[in-house]
Amino acid sequence: MVGEPLIKTPSSFTFNDLTMEKTLGRDGDRKDCAAGRNRRKCGRFCETAKAALRQSCILNEQKKRSMQRRSVTGSFLTKLFVVVIAFSLLTAGAAQLFAQDHSQMHHKSMASDASVSPPPALPPAQFVALDECDPTTFNAVLGPDFCKNIALAAFGYATTLSDLLAGAQSGNPSPNWDFEPDSISVPQGTVVSVVDQGGEPHTFTEVHKFSGGFLSALNAPGETTAPECAGGFSTVAVAKTRIIQGSTLQVPNLAKGEHLFQCCIHPWMRVTVNVR
Repeated sequence: MVGEPLIKTPSSFTFNDLTMEKTLGRDGDRKDCAAGRNRRKCGRFCETAKAALRQSCILNEQKKRSMQRRSVTGSFLTKLFVVVIAFSLLTAGAAQLFAQDHSQMHHKSMASDASVSPPPALPPAQFVALDECDPTTFNAVLGPDFCKNIALAAFGYATTLSDLLAGAQSGNPSPNWDFEPDSISVPQGTVVSVVDQGGEPHTFTEVHKFSGGFLSALNAPGETTAPECAGGFSTVAVAKTRIIQGSTLQVPNLAKGEHLFQCCIHPWMRVTVNVR
């Protein structure tokens, strides 16, 4: 560090020399003092020289301390700069490593998610609607192609319309009109599927309580129509539950608990579904 030059005082320096060099400005004055003349003036010069020497020492000491402080400050700043640079490099390196690790973990997570297949879908709960309507007697009253039963009436595998009405009105409906199975227990999320494999239309309508259908001629004695069946096919809620020969109806999203389904035409066709 460059500073002002210090005042150096050689060991051979005398008050007379100092007086002559620092104080006396004229040649005559220096000569008088060197020859011992004009002692009063020389004495004054000697006192002045002493004061100048003391002042020079003080200045030298102050300059030394100032240089030491500057040196210490410069060294501290240099070390601090080195520490800051090193910390910055370490921080940048750590951030880069974190980004690389995070990217690798993200890719691994995506690969792991892709490799995990979704759980298999639950199989549907399958029901079948059955009947043995006699095409001849049913179609004669209800219209052509109303009954499309493939049963062989000649071999006793069909029920005439009159027999169906008589059995229902006496409280003994034909067991050949049925949902199979009658009840089932399934886990939540299972879709209930119903296919009509009989010869005439049916409904698969959920009701609060088993009761009669919307055709009073097919209800048991004293049996009233279930509120959910009222209005028949003129009611959208009932029409949405209709199934015809060969068609399938699916009922998804059943809540946990017991669910009752019946046919609103043939009310003795009943199913209980327990969702666990």
